[in-house]
Amino acid sequence: MSIVVKEVKSGKFLLLTKGADEAIFPRSCPGEQTKTYLEAVEMYSHLGLRTLCLGCRDLEEDEYKEWSKKFQDASCSLDNREHKIAEVCNSLEQGIHILGITAIEDRLQDLAFVLDGWALEIILKRSLESFTKLAMMSRTAICCRMTPLQKAQLVGILKSSGSLTLAIGDGGNDVRMIQEANVGVGISGREGLQAARAADYSIGKFKFLRRLILVHGRYSYNRTAFISQYSFYKSLLICFIQILLPVMTIIFDKDISEATVLRYPQILLYSQAGRLLNRSTFAEWFGRSLYHNILKCSGCSGWDVGSS
Repeated sequence: MSIVVKEVKSGKFLLLTKGADEAIFPRSCPGEQTKTYLEAVEMYSHLGLRTLCLGCRDLEEDEYKEWSKKFQDASCSLDNREHKIAEVCNSLEQGIHILGITAIEDRLQDLAFVLDGWALEIILKRSLESFTKLAMMSRTAICCRMTPLQKAQLVGILKSSGSLTLAIGDGGNDVRMIQEANVGVGISGREGLQAARAADYSIGKFKFLRRLILVHGRYSYNRTAFISQYSFYKSLLICFIQILLPVMTIIFDKDISEATVLRYPQILLYSQAGRLLNRSTFAEWFGRSLYHNILKCSGCSGWDVGSS
């Protein structure tokens, strides 16, 4: 890809170009030393990096004006327009001075394989186990021309390996895939509401998936973890109270020894007067229960439910 720029102060025209080494090096100036650049390209390629060659060329004003007229004529041509434009551009991209080599990590190299419906049908019949191992090793796969059944089969293959799966779709042909996954997400839009109605969760746009998983998903997991363990805790607490309370009552229910009661029989008058069971004592027990519940709720709210 090339571009022609003009310096404002000097009025000088300059051709800047970039591309693959096999496209740029043949267009370099005669006698250009390209050995060092070729070695750099080979080294970066072994490291798995994507390389680009950068070059430039000074243009005379008359040369540029002549080329510009040819380019306009080729662009307006009704016959073989693309071929004529390519020829005109190729005539200018000659005698390039090599500036250097760049290398960047190519994220697209993470795509392990591309699969279509016809290939999947053969794989499911002959080499399902090998395909499952390959799918688990790959970070990304591109699947095209799949039937609704094949989409669901792909999700089922990943589920059979013990992985948790999430499927997202916006049309009726995605319903089986959404229902097969552990978590189904439907997008309500131009394709209708079939996917949204069949899914566990429905969103308006694909960009909301990030918030659904990171925000609402985390909150939901924290709540579920807390409630499930709190229910277990509450059941054990009640169970222990029912077991320990009778035992504690038997041990500590004698506030005065038998000898003291027999020696001072007037102590019975205290019980007969209703001192141990009346409105005041009932209100006192009610207040205790309310106070203990407040303390317990305050303690629960201070727990870090996210800690392990």
